[in-house]
Amino acid sequence: ADLAITSVTRSPSLVCANYSPSPPPPTACPTGGVINNTVQFTVSVSSSGPSDARNTKLKFDPSLSDALGSVDWCKKVGSITCSAGDSFTSYNATAGIPADTLVPLSQGGDTVTFVVRARALLSDHDGPLSVAQRFAVSSDAGEIANGNNLVTADAIEVDTVPFSVQGVQAIPGNGSAIVTWTAQPASRNGGQPVTSYRITVKPPGDGTLYYDVSVLGATKVLCPNDSSTVPNCYQKSIGALANVPVTLYTFEVRAQNAVGFSTINSGLGGSIATATPSVEATAQLVPNATAQTLTTCTTATTDHKTCVRYLVPSGTGGVFGAQGGASVGLPANFCGGPCVGSTGAQNIGALFGYTSQNPLVEIINWDSSTIPSGFIKNPVCGTNSTATNCFPNNVPIFYETSAALALLPFPPAAAYLNDPARPHFCSLPIIKGGAGNVNYARPTPAGGYTDTAGSACIKKISVLTGLPGRAADKGDIQVVINLTSDSDALAGHH
Repeated sequence: ADLAITSVTRSPSLVCANYSPSPPPPTACPTGGVINNTVQFTVSVSSSGPSDARNTKLKFDPSLSDALGSVDWCKKVGSITCSAGDSFTSYNATAGIPADTLVPLSQGGDTVTFVVRARALLSDHDGPLSVAQRFAVSSDAGEIANGNNLVTADAIEVDTVPFSVQGVQAIPGNGSAIVTWTAQPASRNGGQPVTSYRITVKPPGDGTLYYDVSVLGATKVLCPNDSSTVPNCYQKSIGALANVPVTLYTFEVRAQNAVGFSTINSGLGGSIATATPSVEATAQLVPNATAQTLTTCTTATTDHKTCVRYLVPSGTGGVFGAQGGASVGLPANFCGGPCVGSTGAQNIGALFGYTSQNPLVEIINWDSSTIPSGFIKNPVCGTNSTATNCFPNNVPIFYETSAALALLPFPPAAAYLNDPARPHFCSLPIIKGGAGNVNYARPTPAGGYTDTAGSACIKKISVLTGLPGRAADKGDIQVVINLTSDSDALAGHH
């Protein structure tokens, strides 16, 4: 028998997966071009003989698309038009859709028409998906391979939830955290525009909180730990959090389009971040063209062995933090790998646009008990001394960038600020590896600049004595470092 699929059509041209995790509740498919999550195929089959086609079957070839499921079908016959009120039968992949015996058209036979409904899978995501579904017809007698017994319907677009949000970071502050994530590009929106982001805040135990950030009402900022000067991140400052040792918070970020919320990618640099707020941390959003001072503490103590203060100049704004103490950690994905947990002071930010005359100034005070044994603690170096055999200049101070951390084991020699083989204080001339002026750092000149730590530049190192609550001979160290536009560094480990 010469069987043929005489026509195959599908409607509509666009459906959605109608997927949304719980919570929040499911979101309906959008109106307009997207009708629902069901695609309907209308397939007509006939035989041109010469013999009857017995046990004729209509099947998907080779099978139903991976993006579709839950198939049922209806045969148009008599008053049955296969509308919503008519009965549909579940599709069986082995039996197919039975057309029974087809009499050749030349002998008075009819064309048989089926309506086949398939639904976009609820689990579909990371679209849009293009589905071109093929049908095949066969019978016991076989069929002549004339090309019309295998027909592909026009492709349908299945819109889904967006791709998982990437680049989520949570910067701990004092009773707060700043959550940052990469804006979802249009190429990864699932086929429908992203309208908002949902931040789920999970403390240990109960009490999950939700924060929604509208794309229309949000401001893009520069991404931390990213060299791009284009604002490609969103941020949300979240307060009223408990400090350590009480709570480690988990922050999950999902993008929402008209289909639903994106899934969670728990990998490094994915949709989840953690942070432990602490009294030893300061984190805030610095507005554009605004100078700010951030301070964790002013005097190092037994409880706060490291005090960090940043004098932030008028930059282009973004998240900024000052952190001290081993209990305050950076996000796991901030350093492009594991961050160094013992780092005494850390700066984090997405601040660009500094000039060499307007540096970012970092002031670090260390409790002398953190200084490793074996270092000379007498005599005290003179003011702005470049000597390396006296205290405190003999204590190695490292300024670590993310790239330098790739040189683990820590500490990487490339970020050794007071390397005795190559001292380079700000006061040294450029030809000797310095910045040429004690009052500011500068970008790396075209030639003659051997500072392997980049634009980090020690302005001065001092010994602090006689501070309130401190013994006169305590010998705490204070280091003042000038930076240019170094926005993704860990600072001041010794």
